[in-house]
Amino acid sequence: MASSEQTDSPVFQEFKAEDGSPLTSLRTHLCAETGERFILWTDIQREIQGAVYLRTDVKWMVLFTIDTDGELHYPLRIPYYEGVYIVIHRTIQKDQTEDFHDGHEDSQGPPFEEILPSLQQMFDACQHLYRRLECNADDKREFFQETLANTRYHHSMLVEEVERQDGAGVKVLVDDKDRGLLSWLRKLFVAPLSIMMWTWAFLILAGRNRRDTDIEGSASSEARSRTATLSRLNPENCPPLKLLEELHDLQQKVPDWDYRNICHNTLHENYFRREYSTLSLFFTLPYDLDSWDGTDPSTRQFRLYFLCDNWKGKGTNEELPQHVHLSNHPGYNLKKPEEFFQKYGDYILRVLQMIKHGYSGRFYEIPPLDATNILWNCDPNIVGSHLTMDIETLVDRAISYFLELSPPKWKKLGLTCDLMSAAIKTYLDVQDGDNAEGNLHRFYDRDKYVHWKCDVHAQEHLSSQSLERLKEFVHSHGGHIDMQQATVRVELRSMDEVDQFLSHFHDIRHIFDISIKLGWNATWSEVKRLCLDIGEIETTVLELDGITLEMHPQGYDQHMSNLFLRDVMGKTGIRVIALQNYPRPQEQCVHVYQYSLQFENPPSQSSHGWLELKTDLNGLHEVMSGAQDPSEWNSAAMLLQSTLRKPGISGAHTVTFYSNEWKAVFDRESGAVVEVHSEDLNCPKGVLSEGSIQTLRVHLNSLDVDQELFNTVRANTKLQDFIVSYYGHNIMYYTEHIVGMWHSSSTPFRLTLLDRMKDTRGRIVAQLASGTSDRNSLSGGTFDPHGCDTNPSFYHLQQLQQQQQQQSDVLMDIVFTQWDCDHVFSKISDYSASFLDMASQQHPSVLIRFTLDVSCLSRCGLSSVREVLRRSDLEHLHIVCNPIDSQSESIAQVLGAVQWTTIKSLVLSGNNIEEWIDLFQFPFSPGLLSLQIQGTWPSIQELSHSSVLFIHNLVCSSQLADLHFRNVQLQDRRDWTLILDSIDFSLLRILDLGIACTDQLVSTPEAANLFISRMDQVRAEAEGTKLVMKVFSLTSRASSQLDLDLVQKILSMCKIEKLHIDCATFDPRLSSSIAQVLSSVHWTSLECLILTGDNIKAWIQLLPKIETPRLKSLSIQGSERVEHTLAHSSVLFAEQLIRASPLEELSFYYVRLQDSHDWVRLVESMDPSLLEDLHLGFGSYEQFVSTTEAVETYDSKFKPK
Repeated sequence: MASSEQTDSPVFQEFKAEDGSPLTSLRTHLCAETGERFILWTDIQREIQGAVYLRTDVKWMVLFTIDTDGELHYPLRIPYYEGVYIVIHRTIQKDQTEDFHDGHEDSQGPPFEEILPSLQQMFDACQHLYRRLECNADDKREFFQETLANTRYHHSMLVEEVERQDGAGVKVLVDDKDRGLLSWLRKLFVAPLSIMMWTWAFLILAGRNRRDTDIEGSASSEARSRTATLSRLNPENCPPLKLLEELHDLQQKVPDWDYRNICHNTLHENYFRREYSTLSLFFTLPYDLDSWDGTDPSTRQFRLYFLCDNWKGKGTNEELPQHVHLSNHPGYNLKKPEEFFQKYGDYILRVLQMIKHGYSGRFYEIPPLDATNILWNCDPNIVGSHLTMDIETLVDRAISYFLELSPPKWKKLGLTCDLMSAAIKTYLDVQDGDNAEGNLHRFYDRDKYVHWKCDVHAQEHLSSQSLERLKEFVHSHGGHIDMQQATVRVELRSMDEVDQFLSHFHDIRHIFDISIKLGWNATWSEVKRLCLDIGEIETTVLELDGITLEMHPQGYDQHMSNLFLRDVMGKTGIRVIALQNYPRPQEQCVHVYQYSLQFENPPSQSSHGWLELKTDLNGLHEVMSGAQDPSEWNSAAMLLQSTLRKPGISGAHTVTFYSNEWKAVFDRESGAVVEVHSEDLNCPKGVLSEGSIQTLRVHLNSLDVDQELFNTVRANTKLQDFIVSYYGHNIMYYTEHIVGMWHSSSTPFRLTLLDRMKDTRGRIVAQLASGTSDRNSLSGGTFDPHGCDTNPSFYHLQQLQQQQQQQSDVLMDIVFTQWDCDHVFSKISDYSASFLDMASQQHPSVLIRFTLDVSCLSRCGLSSVREVLRRSDLEHLHIVCNPIDSQSESIAQVLGAVQWTTIKSLVLSGNNIEEWIDLFQFPFSPGLLSLQIQGTWPSIQELSHSSVLFIHNLVCSSQLADLHFRNVQLQDRRDWTLILDSIDFSLLRILDLGIACTDQLVSTPEAANLFISRMDQVRAEAEGTKLVMKVFSLTSRASSQLDLDLVQKILSMCKIEKLHIDCATFDPRLSSSIAQVLSSVHWTSLECLILTGDNIKAWIQLLPKIETPRLKSLSIQGSERVEHTLAHSSVLFAEQLIRASPLEELSFYYVRLQDSHDWVRLVESMDPSLLEDLHLGFGSYEQFVSTTEAVETYDSKFKPK
């Protein structure tokens, strides 16, 4: 198989000189182990002679990478950088460098003053690395090791360079005693080895020979023979003695920094200490030295001792010592000591070294070994006299034992983490009446770190008065407090008692895990609030008893993600929620991390023990999420089975894995996943193809059913339930493929179609079962999601009329055990029509909403639709008026089958409304309440006189309350009198004429006057009645006094929801009339206001003082041709409108503010709790982002949202 470097496009690294001039580009290599790219240092030195080191615009020096043992890779590697590396060269003039390397023995070498700057560069590099090493002493181990390895390398290069110059005859004076630089550097490089404090320092500082000429680019033999006389030496260019001494001092500090780094990482390696369910600071000591036989390992008995994990500076009592010390406990014998030492031996050795030699860091104070300090607060009768009398000897003997046991893995630390910590107590021989906590108390500090402290150090943080009040409340409510485990159990009977209970935690300065029994019939909103309030007191583990299935449901209507996981654990610091007696009595459900576990006969254990379960599950999630084939998933399943066998959780029978896009239910008895819920099959492929799934639920976000879904169904031969859910009322879109796939499966299972709207839990619309046993005869087809199938009788029966009977036979196999689909909103195919026909035969009169779109229907499909409509009592019918072509007769039959007497709402939409109107037959429904005639934007469809007559007759025979005309207008505007004459204005409540019809009506005086007179009549009969007009457009066409008078009368009679004002230039003589028109608007009912045009300022000046308590959308739009400048007065109007309205949407297009500072005023007027959308179009956006104060104001108000 070709490597990725051979198959992928090559990636190159760019290099440039210090002056910015480009040098070269080198091809990168790919590390097979890590997948990261790198460049070989040998390649760089080959192409760029004299390179000393690299840097970037943000890094002073780029380091070579290291391997897992903390050593430099061989050959040396530089990590790939997306930018350009800057190369630092030796400071040697080009002509002299060429002479120096030309290979002639009698050529004179370059003068010393030109070579010495290259030494200065190496000194600077070494000094930088030593300083960096010092800074990294309290950093992660891998960072320190990387800097240490690079320091060794560059130091050796400095020695090599001096040796090269010394071989060339150049002698460098460093002081008045004529001592050579080479002798000083050798002293620097060797002397520190004599002062190493720890055995492991030899291993750390010992490196491979880095002086290979191929890697380091050392001078050639010809160059070494070059000489330079002392007389040419310029003493002022010599490295000063002070620099050498500083380098020497830094080198001597390396062992201390290394020891400090090891101690720091031993104590701080795990940055998730909140998960520690067991103590993590411990060591082991020989139990009986008298019986110790150096030749017989069986005589070497050890006992484990825990240490008080006390952080200095965290206490409140200054008189208490703040150092680490032994717990007041006799210790524990070990079960399987060899196995224990193999796992924890390196860690124990580090702790023993710290106890012996001491360590002082930011958080920990460990004095050098002294019986008084290490045994502080220890009772000799408890810990044992052998510790109090000879602890120094015991520590020395333990260190010797572990050094002898196996070579220390100093390069790869392998320290304890929460996973290893949780396993410690399984090795302890805990006697009856004792526990595994060594008389230490679990304590959370405010940073959510877990400490196990002695009772004295734990109590010093508590507020004793608050604690007593808490104890009194808990005991009065039948509860209990365990101070060692930091747990509280209580029964609460109302939310008022919850508030009282939680009020005691505010001043207690201690974090407890809480267990609450709900003594009242709580709602989900109350439980959610309770959990969020508990999260504020920083509780990590919460147990609840009293959660019901009604409150937290399971089954089809359950959310994809767990309610507690989504609404509580994702918003608080709570890590575990255990539900007692849920979903049934004597059962338990535990939500932890991204999992939930179901127990029968739940174990009795301390609440913090659930954290141990969390640590075990953490490692599973990454393995399972990446399982792309069954073998990878089987590995995760075996690991999970091993976890479930542990004491305390062996009663778990199912485990549910939650992810953002999928969840899977693992059954312990079968050892496999039996239920999967997934968004568009985003579940790991290894889980889907395992073959054990019994319940599969797929939510289709994209309107696509592909081959992968079919393969999943076919692979899981144990499938019993296949559930398909969707958004947006598209059930008919899916039927052809989903039902076909259901038929094709050789395994009988129940198919459920689920309508899951965005803010609901879902509703079953269809549940299908097999009605005959002849399923295998239907499984010969090969599924093709794109409709190209090898068995057309299965998927395309409707294409040919002669196949209709065969199609009917196939569909007869379906039994609709449940059918609640009362809507069809999407287009349907012939197969979907046949499917719907069968459903309506078994469940007639269910369908009440139907969209008739014949674009994908043949005559056969139209026949099925005709039968569906004949059986259904439709109330809402939407007809998409597509081209009729040659099917006019079949479509007319479909329209004739509609039960018009039940229709309450009719919508005609599309570009062929006239053709469809010609096919309608009377009589129509007297109960019709809503009629919509909608053309297709952006074209405006004209309605002929015959269509107007149809609308006239339809309106006359009904009792319309809503009438809508959108994107249409009348061919003959005089026909408006026919439409208006047919309307009963006493019944009409909403009139939506759209922009085109509004303009046409206003510009037709006869029709406008008829409208006004009818409205006057209604107002006289029913005082205060207002007709709601959805949209009204006040445009430049209303340019005469007569037009304006008509518009004013119409506006005074109607409530406008959306007002569009075309702010065009007008005759100044009409100013007062336009102002009267604007004053007649019922602004209190307005929900949307749009101002467009080039004369916005003039129109705003004519506006009265308005109140818009319902205004949700405001849009100010200039012209696309000429960008409009919004005056300060117009900004003040907009600001007032924004402040006084519950705006959700605000838009500015093709406008700029005359004063850019006015953006600040507008932003300050916005309410971030209401405003959802702010649209800044061309011109507006550029000006806004360039106004710094406006951007800062916006960020401060909206970024938290």
